[in-house]
Amino acid sequence: MIPALGATAGIPRGLVGRQVANAEMLAALLRYSRYPQIDFLVDNDADASALRSLLKRDLPRGKKSRIKHLKAVDEWMSQPETHVIWEPQPPTASLSWTRSRLAPSRVALGGVTHALCSSNAVSAIRQLVSSPLRSVDRLVCTSEAVAHTARTLIDHWANVVGKTGDPELIQLETIPLGVECERHRPASPAERAEVRRELRIDDEADVVLFVGRLSHHAKSNPLPMFAACQRAAVATGRPVVLVLAGWYASDVVKHAFESEAARVAPLVRLVHVNGMDVKWRDRVWAVADVFVSLADSVQETFGLTVVEAMARGIAVVASDWNGYRETIQHERTGLLVPTTMVEGAGERALVAMHEDRLSYDHFLAAVGQTVCVCTAAACDAVKRLLLSPSTRMELSQAGQRRAQEFTWQRIIARYERLWQEQHRLMNLQQSAVTFQVSSDHKLAPNELIPSLRDLFAQYPSVWVKSDDPLRSGDQSLGDWTDLVHSPLANHSRQWRTSDVTIQQIVNAARTETARPTIAIEIVRKLDLGNQAGVANVSEVGLVDSVAWALKYDLLKPDIPGAVPSRTNIRVETFKESDITFTTTCMGRLEHLKQTLPRLVAQPGCHVVVVDYSCPDGCGAWVREHYPPEDVSVVYVPDRKYFNMVEAKNVGISMARSEWVCMIDADVVVAADFAQKIRDRLADRRFLRRMTATEGVGGTLIAQRSALIQVGLHDAEFQQWGEEDDDLADALRFIGHQAGAIPEELIHHLEHDDDMRTQHYESDDRRLSHLVNRVYRAVKWDIAGVIGSVPTPAFRRNLYNTIQSQIQDAFVQNGTTTIEIPLGESSWEKLSSQAKRKLVYTINVARND
Repeated sequence: MIPALGATAGIPRGLVGRQVANAEMLAALLRYSRYPQIDFLVDNDADASALRSLLKRDLPRGKKSRIKHLKAVDEWMSQPETHVIWEPQPPTASLSWTRSRLAPSRVALGGVTHALCSSNAVSAIRQLVSSPLRSVDRLVCTSEAVAHTARTLIDHWANVVGKTGDPELIQLETIPLGVECERHRPASPAERAEVRRELRIDDEADVVLFVGRLSHHAKSNPLPMFAACQRAAVATGRPVVLVLAGWYASDVVKHAFESEAARVAPLVRLVHVNGMDVKWRDRVWAVADVFVSLADSVQETFGLTVVEAMARGIAVVASDWNGYRETIQHERTGLLVPTTMVEGAGERALVAMHEDRLSYDHFLAAVGQTVCVCTAAACDAVKRLLLSPSTRMELSQAGQRRAQEFTWQRIIARYERLWQEQHRLMNLQQSAVTFQVSSDHKLAPNELIPSLRDLFAQYPSVWVKSDDPLRSGDQSLGDWTDLVHSPLANHSRQWRTSDVTIQQIVNAARTETARPTIAIEIVRKLDLGNQAGVANVSEVGLVDSVAWALKYDLLKPDIPGAVPSRTNIRVETFKESDITFTTTCMGRLEHLKQTLPRLVAQPGCHVVVVDYSCPDGCGAWVREHYPPEDVSVVYVPDRKYFNMVEAKNVGISMARSEWVCMIDADVVVAADFAQKIRDRLADRRFLRRMTATEGVGGTLIAQRSALIQVGLHDAEFQQWGEEDDDLADALRFIGHQAGAIPEELIHHLEHDDDMRTQHYESDDRRLSHLVNRVYRAVKWDIAGVIGSVPTPAFRRNLYNTIQSQIQDAFVQNGTTTIEIPLGESSWEKLSSQAKRKLVYTINVARND
């Protein structure tokens, strides 16, 4: 049975991102799916009727569809075929329980998540994790930032209910939203002139466009955008028109936008276009010279309008915020404006929402007041684009090319590859694990929800810490009096301290020789209350107050990050290829310069380079010399020591082809490598060099689905050695056969052993290799005895035990014995019991 899509009744009206995305995915699935028949599951007769009308209109000729009711679940889930049930939301826990009852090995679940910040969304994840999941189930995230949030929630709740390390926990995939480029095409000069004429905009005026819901507390506070337009009008001397295409929640909000635009941007003409009017949804784009979206809400996860703007050839200025930075390549396809959040700010509001003391809308408002979009950078970006038509044209053309990577045709193909992989895994007849949570479990306060800092770690450009110094802001959005009376800036006051105290903090930053910080010292310096009784500045609202002052440019953090850092930008391309090369680099740039050109030259292949906090700046060098369509770069910042396992796993996670070739930065491939390797690729087979030649053991080619099935490289390996052999062992364990990479196809660039361990915490290569080899041998001996790979928690304890004993034996130049108990076996018919254990005696002779 082909993947089913839980239908949403009717195409949504308005511009609600999640609803639009689901509706457009449905339309794209009907149009581009390779399946001849699509089955839909609906909840009620009204949904079925709406879906029939939609299918009658949009289902292509030659394709078939069936509509089934969820209430008839026993009937369709009991069919003998394998099913993938796909929902336009996270998989429903109730279906997981039904699956465990009716078809534990024939049904795979899947779904997509957008925002994960409401208590309802978190509750859905909790229920899902507590249900009997399977390793074939998948949760798709639209960006890496929200994938981090999802993983944090899943791991947190798994720990609460005791499923930590459970291999049956749902796995995550990152697939972005799509755009229909045929619809979102650049406007012709005639269309541009017509729309401008209808909106009474002069030809010589510069037009800045925003498309989306006009909500200052839940989507995007417009004050930085107003200031940017005003600055551009002053700089260019030309009329600037700001077109807001969306809708207001009320006339009160509309008046607030208009009055604050008049205050902050008196030289800018404000035009409102009703985004609910179908007439304007496609036409309004034609007026724009620059598109601006300075999102500052934690409910944003992708930024669909940004991709639509790029598809239409409009230069984009956007906040460096979660999924936005994964679609826009700063200075290449658009301009990103730095964002900051303050550690500790918003935490009380998060807990209050999950304790049902605060509504979701008020939670968004409270947290939004703690997210800062750098006004100065926004002003510079808009001014730069309006002053430089050539820069604007360069970015618009590059953005148009970038948008082609997000076409729905490509995205649907990725979904279908995912569904095919789920079918394939089900055909392996994996058994399901049923897990039930104790009904009397009560949540402790620290179990309720991860911290806001942990949940949204990958959203802003920079996190401001408690000991970071502060300085006076530019007051670009108004002075103290303006802001405390601003309807767009002065809400959610209950989470902040008094106005007098905030003024003291701002004045201290202006007058103190030693700049204050957010930490407890600010309380002492300003003599705020009983110092001994103030143990946590967040408890008295100081952290939220400082965050508010930063947001509205009364304060600035005196830390790096004034411009978007490329170490914070994950570049993802979707070039069609059948082999992806993944290579890692930390201090190996000179080798990479010799090996990368040969990888890029392989026809039909793509390359992923992992810049693992490389001191040589390999990622920047790659970006300077190779376009993203040939080489993707993923940055792993802030690592002091090299972790080969983490680096390689990051590279594999970026691969989008079925075959992945892991190769070290100091290994050169032959010119015809890909051509000859393709002849050796086969299902359930992986390739390695069969000879023990130094330096080439890290070259391994395998199916991505198999690598995911075995959990990638074992994260327990530390320091140097054995991780690639262990991965080969894991592939053999699931029934894959080893094949050979011919010796003439790869060779190693010679270098000394010091370079191999220069960025490891320990440079004792022999010791780390010995620990890893013993761990690997014991691990697979255990797997052979018990018939499955030990759990991550078991492996972690095993590694620590082996490491400790080997190190002691190494120091003493002696012998150690490692005993691994494997439990009891009961042979009832023989009235006997047997205790099993593995015993290893390792004689360490250093010979030094």
